[in-house]
Amino acid sequence: MKKIFDIIIEKEIGKKDSLIIYEYFFKRDIAEEIEKLKVIKKSHFGDKDVIYLSPLH
Repeated sequence: MKKIFDIIIEKEIGKKDSLIIYEYFFKRDIAEEIEKLKVIKKSHFGDKDVIYLSPLH
């Protein structure tokens, strides 16, 4: 996913108020993948985490 997030940032896809919803296994470390995105909210459902992100541009 890091590559997809990098493309979104580099190509300035989406607007500042766009919302990216990312679901992943809760034990997975995604810090590096999302380091260039703004975290709006985090939720936990069973063995999945859902994080709501926004581009910084």
